[in-house]
Formats: sequence, C-alpha cells, structure tokens
Amino acid sequence: MNPRNHWREVLLALCALTGIALLVLLVDEAGLGAPPWFGLWGAQFAASGTPYAVTVEAIDPHGAAAKGGLQRNDAIDLRDASLLERFAILSQPVSERPIALTVKRASGTVRLTVVPSALTIERADIPISTAGTLLLVLFAGLILMRRAFVPGNLLLSATLLCLAIGTAVGAPTVGFGAPWVWPYVLAGICAPAGAISVALWAKFANGFAAGELGGVRQFALWACYACCAAAVAIDLAFVAGITTLRLDPAPLVLSPVWGLPFDLAVVAAIACSVLAIAATGTTERQRAAWSLLPIAILFALYGTYSALVVFQTDYGVATELAIVLNLAYVIVPIVLTYVALSRRMIDIGFVLNKATVFAIVSGFVIGVFILIEWAANDWLTHESHTTSAIVGMVIALGLGLSMRYIHGVADHLVDRVFFRKRHEDEKALRDFAHEASFITSPQILLERAAGEVKEHTAADSVAIYVSNGSAQYASSNGSRRVVDENDPGIVALRAWGKPVNLHDLSASQLEGELAFPMISRGRLVGTLVCGPKRDGDAYAPDEYEALVELTHGVGTTFDTLSSVRSDLAAETEEKLDLILAKLATLGGGK
Repeated sequence: MNPRNHWREVLLALCALTGIALLVLLVDEAGLGAPPWFGLWGAQFAASGTPYAVTVEAIDPHGAAAKGGLQRNDAIDLRDASLLERFAILSQPVSERPIALTVKRASGTVRLTVVPSALTIERADIPISTAGTLLLVLFAGLILMRRAFVPGNLLLSATLLCLAIGTAVGAPTVGFGAPWVWPYVLAGICAPAGAISVALWAKFANGFAAGELGGVRQFALWACYACCAAAVAIDLAFVAGITTLRLDPAPLVLSPVWGLPFDLAVVAAIACSVLAIAATGTTERQRAAWSLLPIAILFALYGTYSALVVFQTDYGVATELAIVLNLAYVIVPIVLTYVALSRRMIDIGFVLNKATVFAIVSGFVIGVFILIEWAANDWLTHESHTTSAIVGMVIALGLGLSMRYIHGVADHLVDRVFFRKRHEDEKALRDFAHEASFITSPQILLERAAGEVKEHTAADSVAIYVSNGSAQYASSNGSRRVVDENDPGIVALRAWGKPVNLHDLSASQLEGELAFPMISRGRLVGTLVCGPKRDGDAYAPDEYEALVELTHGVGTTFDTLSSVRSDLAAETEEKLDLILAKLATLGGGK
C-alpha cells in the first residue's frame, strides 16, 4: 500500500474515533435526564509551595468550593486523596459527587467536603467549545476524504486532529468528569497530542516555500521540536506522578515554569509561520497566510490563557479568559472552512454535498436525542445520577456507532437527488473509456476523447499530447505545440505512472491543472492535460478516477492503432523493396 494512503486511512479512523468521543463529551457536559457529569469547583487552583499540595488561588464566592468551606490560600493535600479524587482536584470533578479534602490553612489542618456544581447555562461556552472542536475534526475529515494528497493537506489534517484530541482531553489536564479512573488515565495518555499538534503545525508551515528554507527557519523548526518534546515529557510525567505519587504532579500542570516549554513551542511555531509567509512567493502568500494565521491565533490565545490564568486571583477574570479561548475554537474552524473554499483546498460542490448530508444526519440525531430526553425525564427521574449518565453515554455511543449506516443512507439519497448530473458525467466518461477500444482511427479517438472530457468535466481547456517518435510529445489538437520528453511534467508522468498536479511543477511546459498519463505496455504514449474548471470547483474523486480510467483506455487503444499502422507501413515498405529488387533483377537480365 502507498504510505500516503496508509496515513490517510489511519487519520480517517482517528477522526471517526475522536468524533464519537466528542459526542460522548457533549453528553457529559449536557446531561441526559440528570445533571451533567461535568462539574465545576468554583475555584482556581495553583501550585503550592508545599509538596503534593495545591493552593486555592481564586474562588467564586457563590460557587461549590466556597459553599464547602474552602478559602483563598487554603492548601489541599493530594496524598490524602484517592486517585479518582486527585484527578478531580487537578482536572475536572463529577458534579454533585461529594469530595472529602484535607486542607491546610493558617489555623491548622481541617477536613472539608465539597460538592462540585453542575455545568449551567452561564458556562455554555464549554459545550460550544466542544462543538467547535468537533468542527475541527469534521474539517480534517473533509480534507482527508477530498484532497488528502494535495501537498501539505495530510499534515494540516493531522495538525487539526491532534489539536482536537488535545482539546477534547483538556491537555495537559482532563476536560471532562467521570466516576471511574480509567477515562482520566486514558485522557492523560492522549494529552501529548496537544504538543504534537504544535510540532505538526510548524512542519506544515515550513512546507510553504520549502525550497527556500534557510538557517533561521531551520533553527525555529528544531527549537519548536525540542520544546514540544519537553512538553510531551511533562504531560507523561504528570500521568505518572498523579497515578503513583512518586513525583509531585501539581506543579507539572499548575506552575507557569513547567508550562513554559509548551508556550515556547507555540512561539517557535508562530515564528515558523511568519517566516514561511515572508519566504513564500506572491501567488502562494495569501493561501499561506490564511492557512497559518487562524491556527496561530488559536495557539496564541491558548498560550496566553495558560500564562495568565495561573496569576489570576479574581475568579471572574479567569472565567472570562476561558470563555474567550473556548469561543476561539468555533471561530477558527469557520475561518479555515472559508480558506478551504476560497483557496480550493476542497471544492464547493463537495462541501454542499457533505453539508446537506450532515444536516440530514444531524437532524435525525437531534430528533432521537429529543425523544430520548423526553422519555428520560419520565423513566430516569428516580434513578441515580450514575445510572442516568451511563444510560446517556450508552445511547450516545450507540448513535455514534450507527452513524456510518445513517450517513451512508443520507449520502446515497443526497447524491441521487441533488448531484445526478455529476454522476451522469462520471458515467459518460467511463462509458467512453470502454467505447474507445472500438474506434479504428487514432485521430478520431483523440478528438473524441478531448471532446468528451471537456463536455463532462467543465474544464476550460483540454489537450492531449502524444509521442511523435522524435523524443517529443506533440499536441493532437492542431496547435503544433511540442513538449520535450525531458519536460518535468513528462518525466514525472513517465516515472510514476500516475496523475500529476501541474501547479507543483512550475517549470513544466504542460499548461493546465492536472495531467493524466496514457500508459501502454509500460510506456508513456501520451498525456491528457485538463485545465481548471470553469466553475472554479476542484476535480471530484469519482471524476478523477473516471479520467484515470478514460486515459488508460484511450492510451491502450492509441498505442494499438499506432502499432498496427506502423506494422502495415513496415510491411508495405518491405513489399515495395522486394518489388523494386525484382524489377532491378529483371532489368539486369536484359
């Protein structure tokens, strides 16, 4: 299997798993017939000067922590807490589940019980952030399905996916509440995805104007890699520390010193982006800027939030900073979608198709959730919080696992109703690929092939170049345009035997957007060159495959007809030589 295909399939599978996890997380935040599991302390914690302890840095006077008796500057001892309670203190607690705390304050040591409050409408930014993260996953999946092999798109998809995973688990802490230990441990293991996304983003940035990569850009890239490696090590050390208590986990997530490697990695990645934009040519600079700056803003906001929140003694200000960051997770996918459409990373027709499918599937899922919520109010009212939440998660998981079937039915319906013309064009191209073998004139074959492609793809230009036997490939449309066999486009087609994106080969004399090889008996007999589409769309995957099939059929038939004509010409010439020789002999006899 082609390694790129392998990575595409792996990333698509991770997109599906992350999407299901985010749906479950939405249930965790919204609840189902019972208060959500996602709990709030109503306090901001910071690293304490005492080992294995956290200090109450800021507190909401009306929140759960204040109601439980916690005060500002109280130190909570982690060693007297269970593993689940330690995760609740350093990550996210389960709402309405009492947590016993050993608290050290100036007057001595006291035992307090705090009951975390449930997520309320005032913090609607949290589920909105989760929905925005789901948009990031959907966007990454669209690119993988549609334009995965455009240079840089695999890296962009991997960057967005890792960012979504890191956000979903709340890297480096955990962004959800659960009554079991294993989800927290699993989330902690996945937390390095956040730092990995920064490294991938820097690599993606350096993909622009890669040929002009200089010493400063190399230094910024490797500095980013080094800082990301340190951030990953800190994330894993946190998981080891909180589970074993062999090292103090609190500073690893609450101290600005230990958060410095991640912040420096973000700064280095921003430097990579700025340098890449500066080094990119005029034609690609706008695409580079629109692709890199939204992600840069998101990471910059995250780094700024991480740096500022640890110094906040006002709980309201810390909450406002979190709200700004959460809303950014909705704005960035919208901007990236605009870039994808305007810069043709994915085509509009495909997006409309998927948007319609998504609307149908979403409507079905929301309808099911409404029915379940209505039934849950009657059936689960008298059940425990855990039972209600488990039922909700099972339902969400069931819907998630059935999404592929639901999506398939909706996709088929939308395709047949709204995109019939596209399928008819695809069928016409495949039909001609079959009919080509029954055409007996090479010139008619090439003329019909160009005409069919232009009619059924909306390409603004179509040209077919065929070998003229003199180390050149000549246009068959009468323009007398000739391309040398050492042209970069011809060499790429001959070497790899697969379609070539001509935008990546600026030195090629082949004018167009895509070049499809006409291969026969392992030899490049010609190439079909398609220009950009008149409507501005990109070539769809099914259309792309139909063109590959057509060029294969036309190439094989053209080679066969050319060989037959060559053989006939050679045979005729041989017979003529024999006749002339015989005439010469007869003449000599006289």
